[in-house]
Amino acid sequence: MNDDNIKRRVKDAFEKDVPDVLSQIKASPEFRVPPKESVFSWNRLFTRKAVLSLTSVIVITLIIFTAFIRNNDPVVASTITLEVNPSIQITLDEDDKVITVTALSDDGEAVVSRDITYLGMSLDEVLEVLIARLEARGYLVTTTDDSNIILIDVTATNETIRNRVETALRNKLNTEMGRLPAPHWVLNARDIPLTEEQRQAAMEDHRVAMYTRAKMMLIYRIHALDDSYTVEDLIPLTIRELYRIFIELEDPDNLPEYDEMPGHHPGGMPFGGSFAPTFS
Repeated sequence: MNDDNIKRRVKDAFEKDVPDVLSQIKASPEFRVPPKESVFSWNRLFTRKAVLSLTSVIVITLIIFTAFIRNNDPVVASTITLEVNPSIQITLDEDDKVITVTALSDDGEAVVSRDITYLGMSLDEVLEVLIARLEARGYLVTTTDDSNIILIDVTATNETIRNRVETALRNKLNTEMGRLPAPHWVLNARDIPLTEEQRQAAMEDHRVAMYTRAKMMLIYRIHALDDSYTVEDLIPLTIRELYRIFIELEDPDNLPEYDEMPGHHPGGMPFGGSFAPTFS
């Protein structure tokens, strides 16, 4: 028997004994050949549209949210500085609600305290907190042999707001300070009788960056009244010390409330004896 006959017999036997598995699989009712997906597919199109739509919604939402946050950020309508040594700044919105309270000097840090949330407080509420903390830390006099002086300065987006805030500020400070036995005075920087030239010089002084403009205006007024007091000599003094010099030098006719101010002459409220600062 040649090789070709042997190969044929083996092949016939194999095909007879081994089942046609592939034919059986194809014959099964569960067998299904998935259709070939074309280059263009509706499923893909809708999936891409869904992704793009979702992305657009997210982007639009972020834009709206950002705009909402920006529109709801408090807008500063007025700014107050309180000079008591320490120096403190308060910003208010259009409804006179507090936005921030900031220490403008090192000694003001403990008074302001970062542990207190001032945002949203009324001006009255903040002043109650600050006066109490100033008293507790010894920055306010609590005896009758000296006087408490607070120098204030208010800037605002318009005159109506400024006048309203100044009135509310002064009234509340007088109420809180009136609880202490010591005489007091709230001196508005706008009431310091400066010429336009003096005011301009105070504002252009490079030291305004380190001290409030209210203090610089008071210093420049004293220097104008008596140039033996130099700006350099006056800067280190406290508001109480500067006020003592100011009330000694200023013409009473320039101060409508002179007779009510502590330290006025003659027979003014006590200031703890004569004041004669010594300059080096």
